[in-house]
Amino acid sequence: MQETPSYHESHREESEQHIQPTSTANRLSLFFSTAALYARKTFETISMKRHSKYALGVSLIVCVAFIWVAASQWIQYIFGNLQYQKPYFLTFFNTFGFSFWNLGYFFSSEWRETLRNTSCVLRAEPNVKSVSIEPKELVLHRNENTVDIPKAPRYSMRRLFIATLYFCPLWFIANTLFNYSLSCVSVSTNTILSSSSSVWTLFLSYLVFKQNIKPLHLMAVVLSVTGSVLVGVASYAPGSADSSTIGILAAALSAAFYAGYTIALKRFLPDEERYSMGMVFGILGILNSILFWPGFIILHYAGLEVFQIPPRHTIWPLAINALIGTNLSDVLWARGVVLTSPLVATLGLSLTIPMALVLDIFLKNYNFTFMYFAGAFIVTAGFTLCNLQ
Repeated sequence: MQETPSYHESHREESEQHIQPTSTANRLSLFFSTAALYARKTFETISMKRHSKYALGVSLIVCVAFIWVAASQWIQYIFGNLQYQKPYFLTFFNTFGFSFWNLGYFFSSEWRETLRNTSCVLRAEPNVKSVSIEPKELVLHRNENTVDIPKAPRYSMRRLFIATLYFCPLWFIANTLFNYSLSCVSVSTNTILSSSSSVWTLFLSYLVFKQNIKPLHLMAVVLSVTGSVLVGVASYAPGSADSSTIGILAAALSAAFYAGYTIALKRFLPDEERYSMGMVFGILGILNSILFWPGFIILHYAGLEVFQIPPRHTIWPLAINALIGTNLSDVLWARGVVLTSPLVATLGLSLTIPMALVLDIFLKNYNFTFMYFAGAFIVTAGFTLCNLQ
């Protein structure tokens, strides 16, 4: 069976004309550091009082979109310029990095208290029949004179472990497919298809939470999809090798699995005050490392991805992607999900399209058509509309 040339193989000469490896690495490093600084400033400047939680969640989603755009370019830099095209290894390396969150047990008394509490079994919250799109304060202000409700106990270690066991395969499959698609198609195509997760989230929210779909939010999804299609049509050049069927299918499936992961997270761990997000991702790192290492053997002997120890020159780019592009961004993303809603969070992915546009201009000096700019504007409008109260 003849092997289809990858996106990077067919465009390596073109990319070398437009981007020098050193300048690409330096600019993407600057982009990553700016996103990390924004995340730190967000935590410092936004109060964690109840009336500002929704605003914090939206800010985190914007920050994650910022990081993910840079991460996509960075991954293609690893696959193309550094010639280390190993999507499965990249995903496993990233998820193994989550294990370092478990160092928090040495520094946090709350983490150690949760570790000792194993009495509760996992069950979906009885009162979580729907996920409100509105900020929580709209449903919490019943009477200003009421006595403060006692703080709910933290989730048990058993609950955190079993909840993570539910969604860790969804996370791993979604990210593996996402990384694989980046080895076949361009960042813009990958970004556009990934933003379709908002449609899957809307559908799953209705099935799982029996959530009422409001016309405002339905319109936001329509705008998001419409804008994505416009950008896709505008960015598709005749004769381009960006039409890899497998790559496009992988990106679309990645969006569906990521929507499932988002719904599962909100379903089983709805109250962000009763657990630490870092603790959950520490468990995620351990579980994925145990469950998915056999994939190396299967892929190696099937000839789909030959196992290779990363060369020395790829170690620090892989580490940067794992720490910031995956580790930091996924923790901020999960936090944004529980502070807002799955729909708002996945619609936030649509913001990656105009951000990808800016980064392509910044890095590659690309020229885009009016249709591309119009699509980017419509996508941004969809995200804004979803957050109107």
